[in-house]
Amino acid sequence: MDATPEQPETASTQAAPASIAAGRGPATLPRGRRRLLRNLRLVVIAIAAITFGYLYRRYELLAVPEEACSPIAGIEPGTHLLLDTEPTPEHLYLGDLVVYELPTGEVSYARISPPPASEPGTIRTDGGYWLLGDNPTCPIPDSRAHGTFPLEAIAARVLFPLRF
Repeated sequence: MDATPEQPETASTQAAPASIAAGRGPATLPRGRRRLLRNLRLVVIAIAAITFGYLYRRYELLAVPEEACSPIAGIEPGTHLLLDTEPTPEHLYLGDLVVYELPTGEVSYARISPPPASEPGTIRTDGGYWLLGDNPTCPIPDSRAHGTFPLEAIAARVLFPLRF
């Protein structure tokens, strides 16, 4: 018996797919269908670009300074915060972490808390939101020192912290 070793298939010995072998490959699509596919690709690219632009404009990352203490328990220095830079009253809830601007122009972050002497579940008074830091080892100028903060002082709502 004369045994010849089988040669492995290479790219040159593999059979072409049936559609290309029969002359129905991508280059031989009807002209109208090629135009439709090209336009569909352009629409998908345009939608992706618009979506990316919207997300880039609306959301941003903020790094908590590593040399400072954190006014919020559980948020360590060096953590990045994903922010929604267009907060609305409909999307602000008790316990939400927000970035706000102090009357001095400084920026800090704290939690939305119920105002003192208010009904349970009250989130906002006529003057604005009551914002408090919850880490006693890192005091910050919050509503205990400055009173309520109007919606215009709230720069962003923290969606979640990112640790990397």
